Amino acid sequence: MSILDELAEHFDTRTGSKEQYGRALAELNAFCEQELNHEQAEKLNDIAGDLINAVAMVNSRAGMKLGAKIVAGLLVDES
Repeated sequence: MSILDELAEHFDTRTGSKEQYGRALAELNAFCEQELNHEQAEKLNDIAGDLINAVAMVNSRAGMKLGAKIVAGLLVDES
């Protein structure tokens, strides 16, 4: 399996683009401002922040595991 296949398998590609992330965040903020009262908007922003942090943590762990596999593979090839 190639490294690119590993990346696609383990990472949420929807969070891979800064432009997509920015558009989604802007859309969420616009929705909050237009459709929700202040308390509801704050709650939804808190939930979205928790979701963003959870996705980042999962992707970080997957990246560390993939990095370890790459290093292990390189060490075995060197022997």
